[in-house]
Amino acid sequence: MEPPKPGIRAAIAESPEELAAAYRLRYLVFYEESGDDRYAHHELKHWRDEDDGPDSTVIIAWTDKGEAVATTRVTCLKHRAFIGHSLFRFDLLAEIVNLPESELRQRVAKVDRGAVRADYRGMGLVGLCQELVEQVARSHECDLLVGSPAANNTRARQAFAKDRKSTRLNSSHLVISYAVF
Repeated sequence: MEPPKPGIRAAIAESPEELAAAYRLRYLVFYEESGDDRYAHHELKHWRDEDDGPDSTVIIAWTDKGEAVATTRVTCLKHRAFIGHSLFRFDLLAEIVNLPESELRQRVAKVDRGAVRADYRGMGLVGLCQELVEQVARSHECDLLVGSPAANNTRARQAFAKDRKSTRLNSSHLVISYAVF
């Protein structure tokens, strides 16, 4: 994997237009490429779910021409019970990181909805966005990231665990990865 190309930067989506660019990129990757129709809004060509709101932060990698080429999202559990939170085995994670579960739940952020435009894959954009994900999580006093990359998405699993302590936790529904930073 090469480092991100010069002229690509990651930033927090703040305006409605920036959020729309992230949702359009998700639509392209999740619906048009992968056929995932669960949260597709076809009229707008957006792919967004109930976690897309004021309690989540959307991050976008932009080219110097203003094209959105990668996106991800981070949500802190203490601010919002994110989608699927009940499927995460926080009790097991609490044992692994040696924290009471109640404290752990105050320190957990979920990273999800990562998407990279096909012609920009393999260029280190997930790592570029991940740096900002960690900054956002830290700003909310969260130092544990959880995620559940698709079982067939090897690149996402590798990117999530890279250079961090990581273990997969098996639950009845999901394989959960976590990172302590």
